[in-house]
Amino acid sequence: MRSIMLVLLCLVISGCATTNKECIGKAPKSSVADVSIIDTAWLNKVINIFSEELEVRPNQAGIYHNRAIAYYYKKEYDKSWEDIRQCQKLSGVIDPAFLNKLEAASGIKE
Repeated sequence: MRSIMLVLLCLVISGCATTNKECIGKAPKSSVADVSIIDTAWLNKVINIFSEELEVRPNQAGIYHNRAIAYYYKKEYDKSWEDIRQCQKLSGVIDPAFLNKLEAASGIKE
């Protein structure tokens, strides 16, 4: 059940954020759009679930990517960048549209 919930959370947050190159660009346009529609308490739960999963599977780039998106929605851009860097370190693929939005929101360009 926990695995199913984690998969659904990933899909809800990012549409199609994985390390699979074919998936990039297939996420719905709204996947990194309106921050105001997402409840902060729900985001905290999502971040906790991703963090717990990373304790068990620390080499999963996709989990870092998805948690980075959750941190973005919370406007915790430094944490989002940390997860993006870790995702890249693990050879994960970052959705370019998300990276552009994070750069614009954080004022950091990497």
